[in-house]
Amino acid sequence: MGGKHRSESGDVGPRPGRLVVVGVVVLLLLIGGVVIVSSLARDDTTSTAAPNLSATTSPGPTTSASPSTTTTTTTTTTGTPAQSGTGSVGSVAALLSGCRAQVAALDRLRVAGAASYRDWNLHVRAQLGLEDGSMTFSEAKSQWADSKSRSAADLAGYAKADAAAKAVGTGCRALAQADLASSPDAAAARSCVARAAGLAPLLAAARTVNGDWAEHVNMMAHKGDTPSALYSRRWLAMVRDAGPALASYRSAAARLSSVPACAG
Repeated sequence: MGGKHRSESGDVGPRPGRLVVVGVVVLLLLIGGVVIVSSLARDDTTSTAAPNLSATTSPGPTTSASPSTTTTTTTTTTGTPAQSGTGSVGSVAALLSGCRAQVAALDRLRVAGAASYRDWNLHVRAQLGLEDGSMTFSEAKSQWADSKSRSAADLAGYAKADAAAKAVGTGCRALAQADLASSPDAAAARSCVARAAGLAPLLAAARTVNGDWAEHVNMMAHKGDTPSALYSRRWLAMVRDAGPALASYRSAAARLSSVPACAG
C-alpha cells in the first residue's frame, strides 16, 4: 500500500491552472503578431509616399525658366547694331554727293544775286552821287539807264536759280550730322559743309537786295501812271532804305571770300 504513486490516483492529465496559463501566453503571442504586422504596413506606406512628395517639389520648371530669359536677352542685344550705318563709307559718299549738288545750286544762286546787287547798287549810287556832287545829272542818268537795261535779266536769272536751289534740297544739313571719323571723304565733306554754311548769310542778304531791286523795277515800269512828285518821294525813300541791305551784302561777301570752295 505504501508503494503506490500519487500520480496513479488522479495526476495523469493536465491541471486546470496550467491550461489557463497556456491560453494567456497564446493570446499574447497573437496580439503581438498583429501589432508587428500593423507596424510593417505603416512602414511600407510611409516609404511609398516619400518619392511622390519629392517628385512634386522637383525644381525642374525653375531650371528651365532661366535659359528662356537668357535667350530673350541675347536676341535684344544682337538687334542693336542694325540701327547703325549713318557714318558708313557708303552713306557718307551718298550724303557728300547730295551736299555737293546743293552747294553748286547755292553758288549759282549767289551769282544771280550778285547781278541783282550790282545793278541795284549802281542805281542807288547814281542818286547818291548826284546828291553829293560826285556825279553830274548826265552821268547819273547814264548809270540809271545802264543798270535798268539788265534789270529784267537780273530778276529772271535770280528767280530761276532760286527755284533750282530749292529743288535740290538740303543735303549739306544731313552731311553735317554724319559721323565722318572713318570716312575717306571726311576732308571733302567738311569743306562742302563749311561752304554751304558760309553761303547762307550772303544769300540771305542777296534775297533782300533782289527784292528791293524787283520793287524798283516794277515802280519804273509804272512810272507813267504815277504822279512825278509821288514817284520822286518813293524813289528817295527807297534810296535811303537801301543802304543797310547793300552794306550787309558787302560784309557777307567779304566773309565768304575766306571760305574755301566745296572740294571735288
